[in-house]
Amino acid sequence: MAQDPDAGDASAVDYDEWVVRRNRARYLSPDMDATIPITPYPRRRDWTVARHSIDRPDWNQLEGEKEYVATSGWTVAWYAVPYALYALWALTFDGKAGTACANPVNNTCPPVRSAALGALLHSLPKVGVAVLVSVMFALLIRLGSGAWRPITTAFSAAVIGAGAATILFSVLTTK
Repeated sequence: MAQDPDAGDASAVDYDEWVVRRNRARYLSPDMDATIPITPYPRRRDWTVARHSIDRPDWNQLEGEKEYVATSGWTVAWYAVPYALYALWALTFDGKAGTACANPVNNTCPPVRSAALGALLHSLPKVGVAVLVSVMFALLIRLGSGAWRPITTAFSAAVIGAGAATILFSVLTTK
């Protein structure tokens, strides 16, 4: 039967020594030689951060491989998916002319579906400029560092690019 590593020993034990005793008590049968070293992973005593994810052999990328195409594709996807979802949602609107609207055309209200799709098509050039600005930011971020995954780089570039495009359009349309 395995013994408790702290049983009968009232002296203060270092954490590493406690882990060794615990592992020996758990994983070794009593008839095995107690001189077999069971060492824990050494703790860092200098308070520095270990970079575990970079040391993984399955994540090693070739030097210079920064996946520019994947980053650009993910950046476009961060815009295309919401745009397509809005278009699908607009198709579910009623196709009949409404009775109450803010801007009647020829004293009639346009159908809600055509108004929504018209607004979507009207915003397409602005979204295209935002996508181009975001792809530019994505490639600049990727050029600087390949540490982030392409989807993470693309998301951050989409956020930065959308904000930059909003500021650009605000400055250009201000009189």
